[in-house]
Amino acid sequence: MMCQLTFRRALLVMFALLGWLHCDAINGHFALGQDKQPDEAAKPAIHGAVPLGLSPGVLTKVTLHGDKLDRTSKVTTNVAGATVTLRSTTALPPPGKKEPKRSDDSKIEIELTLPADFLGETVELTAVTPAGETPPRAMRVVAKDRLVEEREPNDGFRQAQKIQRDQTIAGAIQNARDVDVFAYQGRVGEKLRCEVFAARFGSPLDSLLTIYDADTHVIGVNDDAADTTDSQLRVTLPADGVYYLTLMDAHDHGSADHVYQLTVTAEAAAALPEKPTSR
Repeated sequence: MMCQLTFRRALLVMFALLGWLHCDAINGHFALGQDKQPDEAAKPAIHGAVPLGLSPGVLTKVTLHGDKLDRTSKVTTNVAGATVTLRSTTALPPPGKKEPKRSDDSKIEIELTLPADFLGETVELTAVTPAGETPPRAMRVVAKDRLVEEREPNDGFRQAQKIQRDQTIAGAIQNARDVDVFAYQGRVGEKLRCEVFAARFGSPLDSLLTIYDADTHVIGVNDDAADTTDSQLRVTLPADGVYYLTLMDAHDHGSADHVYQLTVTAEAAAALPEKPTSR
């Protein structure tokens, strides 16, 4: 039943991308997460980072959002030779009546630079506060020459952003019912693995990933992969031509915090990496 519903949803999204149907027909609204226990709420924690990742040797401005971060004195990292500068701490006001609920009560802004020769896939950040240190929060690390920024507008097949294999696209589902669309020039028999990194790294995005052929027929769709709400597609392309990858939130939510990284690589048998939960 879940596969049938997901496939039907992918078809409705296709119609919306073609301008035949308003995305309102496929919306859904579900509460994110559960209420925190009192002891958990009292502890400082980093829920996520914007952007989701960074590149070695590049100074990156990062916003960390979470709980009890407004009195942070410094931010540390597990990477030797990295430099972290704390730029600001902010307590967030309670959301207004017209604003969506959020779980964060504060944010901090830092500047982070990893050594140019760093070869790891993740870096962990820890905020130090009077109430104690936060559990480490992981960020992805991608080589500068492989990282591509998502460019708007790209919310339909005609506006699809062109991408290539072995790239990592860094973007965000900025608004409710937003859809990001990418165009890939494929060859018959080519085996691809298309993977979203979001929830595993603290993003509130619950991704839904779909791939269409040049005639806008669905050839693959995935909501959740393994034990994560991040999406992954493994497909063998049936013909030469352009293929469209669409990425959206499964519940039609969106915000500046709904960040993701999307990779398109050659198919391999490796499973999804373990979820980098805070220790």
